[in-house]
Amino acid sequence: LEGRPEGWLEVPTNGAQGIWVKVNGSAQTDEKSTKQGLPAEDLGDFFEMRMRDLVKGHAPVCLLKRWIRRTTKDVTAEDLLQVREMDNARARFLIEDLLFRRLGGDGFSKLLDEAEVITKKFQARIKKARGFFQTSNGIIWYVNPEGEVKGLTSDGNKIRDRIQVTDDDALQIGPFRLDEDRPCSCIHWIRKDDPEKTWNWSRDNTLRSRVRLGTGERA
Repeated sequence: LEGRPEGWLEVPTNGAQGIWVKVNGSAQTDEKSTKQGLPAEDLGDFFEMRMRDLVKGHAPVCLLKRWIRRTTKDVTAEDLLQVREMDNARARFLIEDLLFRRLGGDGFSKLLDEAEVITKKFQARIKKARGFFQTSNGIIWYVNPEGEVKGLTSDGNKIRDRIQVTDDDALQIGPFRLDEDRPCSCIHWIRKDDPEKTWNWSRDNTLRSRVRLGTGERA
């Protein structure tokens, strides 16, 4: 398009201006080397995109409404689950209502049943990583059945993340994958791109840690 630099992609946001992403990947630089980062992935025409990708990308509600009304793609249970993870409750209710109107009562109920099956399967899959843990740097962690990760540092700072099940059925949090071959009660995360780097979580079922996670109290 006119005015768009070659090799760059403009991504729409909720603001008046979008953000620019280098299509072939931004440079990653550290003290020892500079290497090319992961490239931006072209997901295709807007109305051919999966709804869950739009929601993950924090597309504005106005674009989600347009997608629901004009796309010919099917809405899946995975799409509905992604909608249910939206932080903005008002926007989430609005999108769910639009999906209900598009699919009808029977279609929406069927999607809810499929989503429930996926949720139970996910909860069973991440069972080993669920519960309360502590790491050697004093951070305490809680992983709930939905895969939400809540952390609390010794000085009271909160951390939020989520465990994902990858396409090859591995459990992953950020760049770390769970080593499921070890039989001990603690769990070991291994950095995907550098197996020498590990992150060890020890089980922590103390009442003190549960209270701290609930109140945000410092150690």
